[in-house]
Amino acid sequence: MIVGHVNVKSTIERIQKEISKDKTISPVLISSIELLIVVIQILFDRQTMNSTNSSSSPSTDNQRRSRGKDKKQRRKKGDKNIGGQEGYTGSTLTQYEEVDETIELSIDRSSLPQGEKFTNSDPETRQVIDLNIEFIVQEYQAEVFIGVDGVRFVAPFPEHITKAIQYGQSVKAFAVYISQYQLIPYARVQEVFKDQFDLKISQGKLCNFNKEAFDKLEDFETNIIEGLKSEEVLNADETGIKINTDLAWIHILCTPKLTFMMPHERRRKEAMVDIKIIPNYVGILVHDHWRPWI
Repeated sequence: MIVGHVNVKSTIERIQKEISKDKTISPVLISSIELLIVVIQILFDRQTMNSTNSSSSPSTDNQRRSRGKDKKQRRKKGDKNIGGQEGYTGSTLTQYEEVDETIELSIDRSSLPQGEKFTNSDPETRQVIDLNIEFIVQEYQAEVFIGVDGVRFVAPFPEHITKAIQYGQSVKAFAVYISQYQLIPYARVQEVFKDQFDLKISQGKLCNFNKEAFDKLEDFETNIIEGLKSEEVLNADETGIKINTDLAWIHILCTPKLTFMMPHERRRKEAMVDIKIIPNYVGILVHDHWRPWI
């Protein structure tokens, strides 16, 4: 360690050598000097201590932090610009061939030179991408005939239209997407629908949407399981999760194209048997050598 222009460690070593050579120094003075050297050594060690050579936390690394600040100060302005660097291939918006709305802009005729004749040319175009956030209401009107004897004949509604008013498939799909894929809690999903679409949807309805999606994905799940069984290489792992307040495990089997995840209250072989993929798998299983996988 350098203090000013003095190398503390080498200076201490030199003094210790000089003391050992000089036989005229009294024992009391030698003891006092050695005590001072010990104190200096302790302070020296504390000054050079950080999270890389001790149990102290990184937040106490004053010296390391100051070096980082010095490094920032030494960096010359313009060494590396903010944003994309040289060689980086960026992407820009390109205009669409088909648009939803065209807004025509006319030239103020009074701003044109007087007495000059002009010919029309192709317009210059600029496009703005915007969002139109709203819901639509579709009303199905079934034709009704009434016979002379009062019997009513009504055109059949589509099978999925079962109530006087109900949520459509796009509402359900969006709710499932943001709650299950984006992992947004039900209360905040409610806020999204209220704030963005002015739709009030109860948490019970949101839960039912997920249950409906779960039931309809049964065949898809079966296809995933059968597909994984036939893969030459499978990646396997598991991690702990909480279901309500209880510890459970999410088991994962995947390839670059297929992923299967299943929650289970067990971590060991019972879960692998219930998943019904590993017991009959004959390909290469990539895992972390946790005993049940072997």
